[in-house]
Amino acid sequence: MDVTALSVWRLAGEAFVPWMADLPNGIGQCTPGGWLALSGEPVADFNLAYVDDSPAAPDHLRAVAGVIQGRQLPAIVLLASAVSDRLAPIAGQLGLHPVGALPLMVRPASAVVGHQDPDGRYHVELVTTPEALREVCVLASEAFELPLDSLVRVLDPRVLAAPDIDVFLARRDGQPVSTVLTTRTGDVVGIWNMGTPPRYQRQGAGRATLEAVMASHRERGARLFYLGATPAGKPLYDRVGFQTVEETPIWILGQSMPFPDL
Repeated sequence: MDVTALSVWRLAGEAFVPWMADLPNGIGQCTPGGWLALSGEPVADFNLAYVDDSPAAPDHLRAVAGVIQGRQLPAIVLLASAVSDRLAPIAGQLGLHPVGALPLMVRPASAVVGHQDPDGRYHVELVTTPEALREVCVLASEAFELPLDSLVRVLDPRVLAAPDIDVFLARRDGQPVSTVLTTRTGDVVGIWNMGTPPRYQRQGAGRATLEAVMASHRERGARLFYLGATPAGKPLYDRVGFQTVEETPIWILGQSMPFPDL
């Protein structure tokens, strides 16, 4: 696969669209011009759309905004950087507002040599039970300042049976301290919802979790990892060797905690 921002964001759409479409109030659509993945929750972070650099990008943006506004939902809309300047006036007219850019980062799995937790403080497990999934939701709610009830509905137990979604939980002395969710499309793995509550940060939990998860996926044949970095998470991703492919412009309908207004 030619690793470009467009190819990676299309893989993200292939992962998110069926997940959101399977939710009771969700919508998932893939088109030649991008994709739309709405959970139906009143939280922008759970309603995502991507508009690529196709000739029909303006029409696709209008269609995406129409669906989102028709559902009266907040949402995050990502615009391919090649067309962002051209689409900016249209986005503004549609009620979206810019909040900066999302670093789209990649790392070859061949560079992953294992995870480094020399003191063995952290145990990273694949979540397989509703009880552990509930712990993940509580942890993520605190880490991202997101409503717990929405997290529980988006990460409901059906996620545990999804063949291309894995949820991981790191514990220290038995207590949950960090979590991450991954999606797989072939041999490419997306890393999402990497969260460690403030009281556990700067103690190595996030890095231990991330490295253990990447090592697990490499053992299962992963070739490439990708992620969208929040300002809080990017320093960690830089340290473990992720490289930025594109600074993808972010537009918001409503508010997003990881990407507040700049």
